[in-house]
Amino acid sequence: MVCPGSPFTLGTSAGLSALGLSYIWQSGPSFAGPWTTLTTTSANTYAVPTQTVNTWYRVRVNCSYSGQTGIGTPVQVTMAPICYPIPPAPTSAVDTDLGSVQVGGGTNVTDCVTLAPG
Repeated sequence: MVCPGSPFTLGTSAGLSALGLSYIWQSGPSFAGPWTTLTTTSANTYAVPTQTVNTWYRVRVNCSYSGQTGIGTPVQVTMAPICYPIPPAPTSAVDTDLGSVQVGGGTNVTDCVTLAPG
């Protein structure tokens, strides 16, 4: 699962990077495609910059010496149902204190005097 806007990397399990191999990374809406080529590279990994819907991915590996092609089993990368934003880095020690936390209808407020876990 991934969050919208979060990059991730696909890779082959064998990790082969050899002369004469080319990797054609593809995506599609279902296990059966139709497949759209994302890139062709000599790397056995592909960095997906972002996705916004559940997407299937597969790799085709071509060997220029033998002319043979292998096709990897498609894998689905789904969208996470809940994603939390990454908070900015604190600029001072007081920025590391939480004043209150709200989950659903409940709120927990701190007095900012009692040491943790207060």
